[in-house]
Formats: sequence, structure tokens, C-alpha cells
Amino acid sequence: MAISGKHVSLKTIVERVYMDFGFNYSLSFTEAAEWAGSIMALLKVPLSLQNKVEEIEIHESRGTLPCDLESIIQTARMVEHGSDGCTAMVISTLDRGTEFVEVSAIDIVNRKFKLCGCNSFTSCDECTPEGCEPRKPIIRSAGGNLAVPRYRLEPMRWATDTFHTKQHSTDYDFYCKSGSTYTVNSNYIFTNFDKGKVMMSYLAIPTDEEGYPLIPADEWWRQAVQYEIAYKIAFKMFVQGTITDKVYQTIEKERDWKVAQAVNKTKTPGIDEMESFKNQWLRLIPKYNNHSSMFRNMQLPEKMFNHPYRYF
Repeated sequence: MAISGKHVSLKTIVERVYMDFGFNYSLSFTEAAEWAGSIMALLKVPLSLQNKVEEIEIHESRGTLPCDLESIIQTARMVEHGSDGCTAMVISTLDRGTEFVEVSAIDIVNRKFKLCGCNSFTSCDECTPEGCEPRKPIIRSAGGNLAVPRYRLEPMRWATDTFHTKQHSTDYDFYCKSGSTYTVNSNYIFTNFDKGKVMMSYLAIPTDEEGYPLIPADEWWRQAVQYEIAYKIAFKMFVQGTITDKVYQTIEKERDWKVAQAVNKTKTPGIDEMESFKNQWLRLIPKYNNHSSMFRNMQLPEKMFNHPYRYF
């Protein structure tokens, strides 16, 4: 990753435009925001955008897409655990040599351990939450400190059936139960299940508290957006005949150079990113099911053993 991940306000870029070019033009923040957002959307450089995650309520097989959505990374269905007060939980992982596998208490001691109303791991036969207020089961993070809602994420696939958007209004069997799928259109996400929630990971143009685009703090990006705004102003002035064609062409040439440099610098991977990329591809046994685990731990190096590996 060649940029720091930090952003600066569009206001600082507008100040640079006035300071460096001295245009006799009344530039509004609305124009600047539109032009800056347009160049970032056209380039679609992931590291210049913001990675966001949002829950979407599904009703009658459709939900409203996020208003700041630029491109979808991955979508997953949020499936609640049972509501019987006790839920079997994953409490550890084992390294099988080629991948990390979730292991529940059932696998470790061959006894069904569950998370009971007291929010503690114990056998369900011994679960007597008397004296403690019954609560919904919760799942704790790997660190054990952060409590998160009790649901699991089921990865969704892009629907390939041609009647996907009609499945909720007919009684025909479209094999929707084979897995969770979705499509997007007209500002909505269409799913093959009627009700529920999905969690969407997507890229968005970063904005400040006033809704104006944030610009990557890298100097090449600052200059790229600065010259993009200057180019838009110069074009309007050139059409109106207030500047010469030589001035307009000079600004256009500099804009092309600055934008190309910003994109090239952003796409240059850092050492850590190259190490993760190398571990994904340099493998004797390919990992073909990463989609089911949300591509978690793809960056881990492969581990091979020359003897049978015993799990327990």
C-alpha cells in the first residue's frame, strides 16, 4: 500500500487552486465537490476509497442499497442462531497444516458444550442460570472482550438464474434454497429469501461531516485533484473565450500527468501487501473455498507436514 490511508479536507485543495492559479472565477464548493468526486469515481482506485460495512434490512426479497455505494466488495446473509437460550459456539481454531479450522467445544472434549443464559461456556445439563438474569446468548470476539450480536454470516453469491427478481412473486420452484444469492438494480438489492438482513462490504467515496469528499493525504493525490478542478475551471473559461488555448492546453497536460502519477503511486504495493499476495499464490495445495470464510486468513503462509497430523 503506497498511500497512508489518511485523508484531507477538500477545502485545502480549493485553497490551493486559488493560491496557485489565481483564476478570475467564483468557484463554489458544490462545483469543487462534484468535480473531485467525479475524478475519484472514474479512477476507481480502491486505496483512495473508503471500505465500509453496512447492514441492509430485507423485506419482500429486496432492500435499499447504501446511498454512498461506489462498488460492492462482498455480501453476506446475517443468519440468527437459535433462540432456545443455549447455542453451540465455536471457541477455538486448529491449524491443520494448510488452513485454520474452527473447532467447537464438541470437537475438543466430545461433549456438547453450549453458551447458556449466563453467557458462560458450560454443559447444557449443568446450565442452571438461577441467580443470574437470563440474557440473549452473545458471541465474544477472539480477544474475549468485545461482545457482538448472536448471528453468523453466510456468504452470498451473485445470482445467475434469469428469473431471480421474480422469485418472490410466484410459486414456481427456482431452486432458491440451494444457497443465498443476490442481484442489484434500481438502487435495491434483490435476494432469494423474503425477509432478513444482509451485511454488505463496499467501497465508498470518503466524505467529511458536511458531505464533501475527502482527498487522500498523499501529495500526488492532492495535486491530481487540484489540477482536475483547475482543468474544469479552465475549460469553462476557454469556452467563454476568457483564456487562450495555450493556457488551457498547459493546464490539461499537467492535469493528465498529475492524475497518472497519483494512480500509479497508489497501485504500487507495499512490503506487507506483497507478502500477503505472495502467500495467497505460492501454495502447493490451492485454497479453493475462501469465499465461504469471507477470504479470512488468505494471507497466512502454507504449512506442510511430512507425517500424519493428529487433531486430538
